Amino acid sequence: MLPYATFDEALTGVLRLSKGMTYKNAIAGLPLGGGECVIIADPSRADKAELLRPFSRHVQALHGRYWTAIDVGVGPADADILAENCDYIFARASQYPKGFNPSLYTALGGLIGIQAVAEHLWHRQDLRGLRVAIQGLGATGYNLV
Repeated sequence: MLPYATFDEALTGVLRLSKGMTYKNAIAGLPLGGGECVIIADPSRADKAELLRPFSRHVQALHGRYWTAIDVGVGPADADILAENCDYIFARASQYPKGFNPSLYTALGGLIGIQAVAEHLWHRQDLRGLRVAIQGLGATGYNLV
């Protein structure tokens, strides 16, 4: 959920995200596509829940062909709202102890990905002496570092 300036900007973003997810799933050997979605809105707006509920009903109508989860602008508490109308939601706040930061899992996945690249390209089992670039030091990037 981001306040994209234009529809075309949102479309470019979601296509880029879905392409990346397709590659991630293929590399992981998962029998899944790379679906992604965006909601064009400011995530700080007071009526956010009223935007999430229709979206969750749409995801439910896909009967498990698409699952969604937290990401930019949509956190674990929002996932609980999505789950009011949908069975296909990951990373709900109600699934974790109070204060748990699920971005730790994303950071761990990033680390495993970096290790896999080091193994594939340089046949290395460790990362000592290697330099990697991490774009952004939000919750995930900070934990990855």
